Amino acid sequence: LNVIPVGVVAYEIAHLDGEGTFYITNPKPPLLRDVASEIGDALGLNIQILKEFRSSPPEKLLEKLIKPFLAYMQGEPRFPTIVPKNFKLPQGHIKDMVAAFLD
Repeated sequence: LNVIPVGVVAYEIAHLDGEGTFYITNPKPPLLRDVASEIGDALGLNIQILKEFRSSPPEKLLEKLIKPFLAYMQGEPRFPTIVPKNFKLPQGHIKDMVAAFLD
C-alpha cells in the first residue's frame, strides 16, 4: 500500500523543477502486514494476514470490488518516484491516519 504523508507530497510539489509527469510515491511502501498491524493497533483489533482462507459471500464481493487495486496493495507496480530513496514512512503514520479518519 503506497502511503506517503501529505507534508512530503506538498514539499515535493513545491520543489518541482521542469515540465512533465512526476510520481510522488513512497519508494519503499510498507508491507500489507505492517499496515494491517498499525490499523489493528488504532482500532484495538488483532488483524492477521493469512496465506489461505475460504472467503465468505461478503468477502467474495469485496474481493471482486478491490481486484483492480490489488496491485497497489501488494507492492506492485513500482513508480519512478521523485521522493528520495532514503525516505522512510514515520513510525505510527498509518495508525495516526486511521485515528484522524475516525475522529
